[in-house]
Amino acid sequence: MRLIAVAFAAQGIVMSMACSPSEHLRAVREVPLSQYRVTPYVIVGAADGGYVVAGSEDDDDRPWAARFDSAGKQLWEFLDGPLVRASGDNAFKGAVLLTGKRTLLCGIKGARGEDDRAHLVVLDDNGAVSAERDIYPLGDPTRYSVRFDKCIRWGDGVAVLGFANRRSESHGWLVKLDLTGEVKWEKFIPPSGPRDVLETANHELLVLSADDIDTRDSRLDRLSTDGTVLLTRHIRGDSRFVRPYAGDAVTHITSETGEQTLFFEVGLQFQDLKPPISLGRSTPNTGYDLADKSSILFGGLYNGGSSKAGVIRVFESSASAELPLESSQVSFWFYDALPMDRPNEFATVRETHSGAVLTWIAIER
Repeated sequence: MRLIAVAFAAQGIVMSMACSPSEHLRAVREVPLSQYRVTPYVIVGAADGGYVVAGSEDDDDRPWAARFDSAGKQLWEFLDGPLVRASGDNAFKGAVLLTGKRTLLCGIKGARGEDDRAHLVVLDDNGAVSAERDIYPLGDPTRYSVRFDKCIRWGDGVAVLGFANRRSESHGWLVKLDLTGEVKWEKFIPPSGPRDVLETANHELLVLSADDIDTRDSRLDRLSTDGTVLLTRHIRGDSRFVRPYAGDAVTHITSETGEQTLFFEVGLQFQDLKPPISLGRSTPNTGYDLADKSSILFGGLYNGGSSKAGVIRVFESSASAELPLESSQVSFWFYDALPMDRPNEFATVRETHSGAVLTWIAIER
């Protein structure tokens, strides 16, 4: 494969393109996620090689989740609700595997005409509810409309991030749970609404949030283990992390400005290490750095005003290549992806015209 990278120094942006790509993206196998019409927002891996997928059931607007074994057999399926006059936003936005093969789900639950509720559910190994609660800042349900957007393992527990709104007052919101799902502490944090979160090697948090609720721009904050903001940086566009291959010395970030998607490196002190690379118009939802120092970004590729599920490969040379998914099931984008034990293979979730699917993909030459 011959790669060409052209730098535009005046803008400080590297425009990248690929010629005669020898790689292609193939759907190795896929299975339906549910008999219901669902939107799969997140996939997490289990210690036994299986997966938990979380999102929403769209016909009745209910938070939804399901667990699968490593072969894609559904072990359980959970629908939260039903709700009378559902708000249209109900979904699980994150999932974390707890001790004792239990699953924590975080998200939004609400009804039209009422404030949204930040919702937590803990399921046992069979998918039955072992704990369920709505959480409010300061324990007061009358003060804020709240939601949970992200949850990840964090040190000796779980970090749950969300958004709290009261009239013109808006806050980011961080809740620390232990590994049984019990609340240890909570606090407001400056970002308005979390878009992505990573844990560093020393158990601090890197949080990408909406810089201003009315704009696409992002804010990157580094938080201490007690939620104190240590460093802040402002980024143009709607940004996401690229998961590091090892360690946390350098974090790649993608940022969608509406006109183009940028890819760049940020060190732990938030300094740019290289000029950003322009990836044209694409919508990366998640990405990973790989062992060969390249990166892979999962999302949608735009062509003639329409989007198709695919990946962007970004190489150490700053060149890039677009690889549309080769599959009989057409879809607009990947929602999320997980690397597998074998190099260049991933488990992904996406919607198709015939329903949402769990798809194992491979990058092949």
